[in-house]
Amino acid sequence: MKRARVGLTKSTTALPPDPIPDQLRKAFHDAVRLYADWSPALPEPEAQIGGGSHAISAVCALVEKFDDRLPEEIFERLMLHMREIRYTLLRQKLVAGHSYGAAGRCFLRLIEDRKRHFLVP
Repeated sequence: MKRARVGLTKSTTALPPDPIPDQLRKAFHDAVRLYADWSPALPEPEAQIGGGSHAISAVCALVEKFDDRLPEEIFERLMLHMREIRYTLLRQKLVAGHSYGAAGRCFLRLIEDRKRHFLVP
């Protein structure tokens, strides 16, 4: 007795991902700028998205799903923040991805590392 094979067909045309919203793009740029003067002795700086304020680490999580190319100015600022040797792997990931998603993941690790090093000198 033969069995019929039923296969799932995938569409050959995939929809492009949604672009990052302008408010979120601006908030991420602000978060990167705010990081430079932030000390973990203080609460995280907050960036505005719409009518609300979000900690810079929360902004990182919000941009992770976007593959839009990161502007050179923001890319260079992040690379400057990660200039220490211990951030070599993060720099490599940012260079490879060069997107908001990659930047959000790398920037979040940088924020967490700054907090960790403040608590344990």
